[in-house]
Amino acid sequence: MKRSDLIESIFLKLSEESSITKSKLKRIVNSIFTYLEESLVDDDVIKIVNFGTFRKVKRKGRKGKNFKTGKPCDIPQHFTITFKVSKKKSTKGDLTTLKKG
Repeated sequence: MKRSDLIESIFLKLSEESSITKSKLKRIVNSIFTYLEESLVDDDVIKIVNFGTFRKVKRKGRKGKNFKTGKPCDIPQHFTITFKVSKKKSTKGDLTTLKKG
């Protein structure tokens, strides 16, 4: 799902209940993602109860391969983001509600 799909989906659900405009909703969603990004730069963990946990993880440097030339290369250490679904959402019954269509 792309960000625009997320905005459209939320808008369709909220348009029946409230008078929020799509442009306001887009600003809200973008603000949430910006906040998450900035928080992960400063902190290592963002835990959203009954949803899941975003965690910043350091990956060690390692040897790799340049696929274009076939030559070995060094991949430096870097940070990546992982996500773990909360225990409440990870039960089989809850996961079926998350599946599309």
